[in-house]
Amino acid sequence: MASPERPPAGAEEIVPTCDSVQIVEALSNMSLPPDLDLTGEIVKTDAFPIEFGRVADIFRGNLTNSRKIQSQVVAIKIFRLHMDDKVIRTIKACQDLYDVSVVWGRLDHPNILPFLGIALDLGPSPALISPFQLSGNVLQHLDGALKATRDRFDFVQGIAEGLMYLHSEGVVHGNLTTKKILVSEAGAPMICGHGLASIAGRLSTAPSARFTAPEYYINENTESSHNTQAGDVYSLSMVILEIMSGVRPYHHLHTEHSVILHIMPGGRPSRSELDPGLVSDRLWRFLKYLWSHQPVLRPDMSRVLLALQSLQTDPTNANTEAAENEIDPLISYATTDDFDIEEVSFGHPCLSHVDPQSLKGRLFRTDEYPFFNGGNSYIYRGQLIHQDGFRIHVAIKVIRVSNDGSGQLNELLRRLTRETKVWSRLNHRNLLPFLGVWDEVVAPGPVLISPFFKSGDLGQYLRICPTVDKEKMILGVASGLDYLHREEIVHGDLKVNNVLVDKVGRPCIGDFGISKIVNFQGFTTSSVGTPPYMAPELFLVLGEVGGLAYQAGPTTKNSDVYSFALLALEILTTNPPKNRPTRPILTSQGHGSLRPRRTDYDVAVVSPNFWEVLDDCWDPDPYRRPTISDVIVRIPLDDSNDTVHLRLGKIPELNVAVETFHFIRRVCHELAQNRYAAGQISARCYRLLLELVERRTEVTSMQSEAITLCGLLHRIHTSLSVGALPNITRLQAILQETKVAEAIIICHSLISHCSVELNLNPHLNTQEQTLCRANIEKDHEDVMNYLAAVQTAQTIGEEMRAAQSKDIIQLMSMMQQMLKDNPVHSGLSSNLYDLLSKSRELLPDFRLGSGEVVRIAVFPKGGTSYYDVYEGLYLGREKVSIKVLRSLNADERSLRRFYRECNIWKIIWEIDLGRHIVPIYGFCQEDGPFPYMVSPWMSNGTALSYVKTQPNVDYKQIIEHIAIGMKVLHTMVPAVIHGDLKASNIWIDNLGNPLISDFGLSQILEDITGSNPLTQSRGVNDSYRWFAPETDIYAYGMTVLELLTHEQPYNNIKHTAEVVIRAARGEQPSRPVESRIVERGLTDELWALLCRCWATKPTNRPNIQEISSFYEESKI
Repeated sequence: MASPERPPAGAEEIVPTCDSVQIVEALSNMSLPPDLDLTGEIVKTDAFPIEFGRVADIFRGNLTNSRKIQSQVVAIKIFRLHMDDKVIRTIKACQDLYDVSVVWGRLDHPNILPFLGIALDLGPSPALISPFQLSGNVLQHLDGALKATRDRFDFVQGIAEGLMYLHSEGVVHGNLTTKKILVSEAGAPMICGHGLASIAGRLSTAPSARFTAPEYYINENTESSHNTQAGDVYSLSMVILEIMSGVRPYHHLHTEHSVILHIMPGGRPSRSELDPGLVSDRLWRFLKYLWSHQPVLRPDMSRVLLALQSLQTDPTNANTEAAENEIDPLISYATTDDFDIEEVSFGHPCLSHVDPQSLKGRLFRTDEYPFFNGGNSYIYRGQLIHQDGFRIHVAIKVIRVSNDGSGQLNELLRRLTRETKVWSRLNHRNLLPFLGVWDEVVAPGPVLISPFFKSGDLGQYLRICPTVDKEKMILGVASGLDYLHREEIVHGDLKVNNVLVDKVGRPCIGDFGISKIVNFQGFTTSSVGTPPYMAPELFLVLGEVGGLAYQAGPTTKNSDVYSFALLALEILTTNPPKNRPTRPILTSQGHGSLRPRRTDYDVAVVSPNFWEVLDDCWDPDPYRRPTISDVIVRIPLDDSNDTVHLRLGKIPELNVAVETFHFIRRVCHELAQNRYAAGQISARCYRLLLELVERRTEVTSMQSEAITLCGLLHRIHTSLSVGALPNITRLQAILQETKVAEAIIICHSLISHCSVELNLNPHLNTQEQTLCRANIEKDHEDVMNYLAAVQTAQTIGEEMRAAQSKDIIQLMSMMQQMLKDNPVHSGLSSNLYDLLSKSRELLPDFRLGSGEVVRIAVFPKGGTSYYDVYEGLYLGREKVSIKVLRSLNADERSLRRFYRECNIWKIIWEIDLGRHIVPIYGFCQEDGPFPYMVSPWMSNGTALSYVKTQPNVDYKQIIEHIAIGMKVLHTMVPAVIHGDLKASNIWIDNLGNPLISDFGLSQILEDITGSNPLTQSRGVNDSYRWFAPETDIYAYGMTVLELLTHEQPYNNIKHTAEVVIRAARGEQPSRPVESRIVERGLTDELWALLCRCWATKPTNRPNIQEISSFYEESKI
């Protein structure tokens, strides 16, 4: 970053704003204890921060001339208080700093970072001063050397002692993470940042979701509930887990909001990938009590310390005979916490360790009465204590039978024993796992144990989540049934109630074979199955004059296929099949009309292709029905996203490859258990073909251009002397020479890249290369001499009036290069700005240097947790916005991403002739440690501030122009997504038109999978009120609502995390009814459009073309 300097003459003078004056006055009226006032005694040793967090920057400094404290190296923590922050909030945050500093000053513990005082002259906010710790935080210290488990326990013990001391002094940390634990010179852990949570809250930031207790996101109405000792205990559990394992909590979840969605229903860290040598069974059980969902179940710090001492003495509990079932006596087991009971499904590592024949002493029923009553069983909920100590949520199914002394009960038990041995071997993602038989309870019938799924059965799930991917559900059920049939198992009672949904939304078939086992006289009815889903051959059919016309037959694979088709129909329509019998006995007439009718179902809901597949499954003749394998192959796929022919069909040389691609795709579909596995394989084939195309195009173009430029080099032996030619100006002569020199440079670059592959070396010899370099140097010298004359005259000259646009751009490029070599020459920058105004273009090279833009304010005007915005001066003439990104770890890869984002922005602006995009003047990544980008200063502010302060705003024009701007992004080839659209990222120009800005999350759509943009890693901030996965359309709807209401979306919800949870459930904002909002243009038609934009399923949202057409046709 260029150092602040005095603006050139004529620049707008920056004076303290009214807000900053009020803040200074307020600070002068606050009292600070004299022994804590270090103003004037601290000197910064670094111009830039050495570390930064969400709300503050850390600098290094020296305490040198203090009479109270000995000289030492110190850490300086300065909160980022932007000049556009609300004055009251900023002043209150400063007051909070003063208040807590008094408490910090009296704390004295070896595991608490000492607090030295506050300095008022080091930044925009009071600076907190503490001793500098060279070892960094605990993770940096552990990374520096391999630490044994006992050494890690020592760190954990010290942290716990420090936290207990804070609690004994009445101090709640409120934001304990591993980054808040430093290491002293002696190697002891020291807690820092305690008590700052309330201050961070005033600065609109939230703590890390990976360390924050779930009640923080639940208790909206009471601020005190956020910071509690129980919350610190929860955070400590996550700190211990990361220190002991070396893996951050919830490492498998990549975003903060995904962590919140995981922990709110009771999810906790996964142990599957942790080293058991670092995280023992006993330690894991101990951590589970610390992170209990209910705060009252967490132990206080005195009990935590006792438990840690016991763990450190015997971490594996090896001296206990019953280690498998041992519960730490320091933690009471009398209470239970439902949220700590784990819901397990297919693939969970614990399932492979459950012995179906040995559940003795490890199963407990938690329901006094049955949770559910079925046709042949009733179900209780319970808990299974796994050998690792954690609890599994299970369903206890009691088979409903009676013992009439006939011996049939013994036969049933014999058959059940045989079948359970088969079930225990089954292993498929779409089958309900079987855990075993519980044989130590007194029950009227056998008791079967399986995992309990909170989502319930498929029918319940569809009613709660009607927009679920129904095709995925159908294929999942079909895949499970196909697996059963290949194992020669007939289900016999397939219906939505016997298909459960696990925690990841996957359908799992249950109760397979149960109805057939219990089908004995006196145990169940004589029929098998549930009448609405039964195949015709399973019914008892009465004759016209009495008696039986048909005897019910046994269930078969064919009858399963019939039932599956009815189940699929119910999934598609979200309603039970129409006109189905409710009893297992029919008349001949009723039996003949069982087949579902096409006219009863909407074509838009059940497509003709899908109906054809289902109708074949309902053939009255069981032997004419397709197998379930045939059904899987025939289920129609959605090919709307298949763009292979569009992309490659016009290349004759690739006809064979394209056909091969489609053949592979078809084969993958037929072999796959579901369409998603096939889709992944097909995607790889698609990418491979595209790579071949791009590589072919690149080589062909490179060879042609390289050969052409090599021929050009053959013809050039001296510099062109076009200056003496008639009818040509000096400017045109220089530009022609420069073009030739530029071509030579490009040619050399290409030759060095592909000389071996294309065998170009023989085209050039040493003498020709030497002449080329000499010509380039001579041309450069001529250009510099001309530009020197231009800047001396302070004018471009008469010849510029007739110059072509491309000539001006070429000249600007040369002037820009000279300015970088001579940044202090104001005449050159002034002439360059005049050229910009004439051409109405951007600088050819938008990699700016320090001579092209300077900061004219010491402190930032605004910003977020990830960047600051300064006022600056561009080419000495124009006030601009300088956005400085904080990136201490900006390696070459991240800088390339930064360059890509800026380049996308520049390309979009050049294409957008209607000007709906904020222009980017350039970026710089060499002027200081932090890269920054430059754009015009928008004096009218953001769209939200504009509509709030300006009378007679044309809301329709603003929201329509925003849609046009988004259309520019989405209709590019390949498409560009914004990724962070909201009113604060839309600026208003001098004419009152909205301009879209901040492409920090934009990426080329094809490049978005597998890579994150530079600014994507962020905490749970207010962007999530507009944000949804892959959703510019969703965010656009929220932005329109924000502009019409003058409030952020979900304004009645305090915590942004709660917004994430509600949005994940499909909840939409409530419609405003105030007359002033309706008068701004919130018509019924517009509200209907916004609701479509907020659809839970992205495919149900309108595209940007539909939105643009809506404004053209409507009269809002």
